[in-house]
Amino acid sequence: MFQTLSEAFEGAEQGNMVKSLQCEDFKEGVAHFLEKRAAAFTVNKDMHFDFSEKVQTLQKRLQHFMDEHVYPNEHRHHEELEPKRPVETVADY
Repeated sequence: MFQTLSEAFEGAEQGNMVKSLQCEDFKEGVAHFLEKRAAAFTVNKDMHFDFSEKVQTLQKRLQHFMDEHVYPNEHRHHEELEPKRPVETVADY
């Protein structure tokens, strides 16, 4: 969906943006920054940051691929791409 900038601003002002700017965690975020101290945010039990089943499955597949194909061959990368001669030093010139 395409919106003009003014439409986006109008929607933000009518929705959650204003509410988020008024919440205690926003105020705490500003205060901890200005006072140069650690933040003391509240815990919002409505927010869940767990990975979905799909993401967990993809993570397992990626880890399996890395374990099977990449990590066992890291030495080949070094053998094939690094020069076979000793590193020259400034003293060699």
